[in-house]
Amino acid sequence: MAKKCRYKNPDYMKNWKRLNKAEERAGWLWRKYGLTSEQYDEILTKQNFSCAICKEHMSGFKQALAVDHCHSTGKVRGLLCTGCNTAIGSMKDDTERLRNAVAYLEN
Repeated sequence: MAKKCRYKNPDYMKNWKRLNKAEERAGWLWRKYGLTSEQYDEILTKQNFSCAICKEHMSGFKQALAVDHCHSTGKVRGLLCTGCNTAIGSMKDDTERLRNAVAYLEN
């Protein structure tokens, strides 16, 4: 009986969903990147709550900053907005391609 009442309480459900979402995110960060939520927050603070590439503040984005990592070593490089993360992913994390893109843009 108490369980039924709990699920009818919208405040309880809102907090329950938020807690589960935070726990789910924390587990995902750990499984995928070996990062705790605290380590993610530490990186975010060091980056002034901004994308490591474009420097735009996270408040300008709909999604949280993505964890950027080296695909061959797994080493975390920083946090990026979706646009910057997609851009370097499209360039296959290849520094020569990125240099060529910069040279192209400068012409």
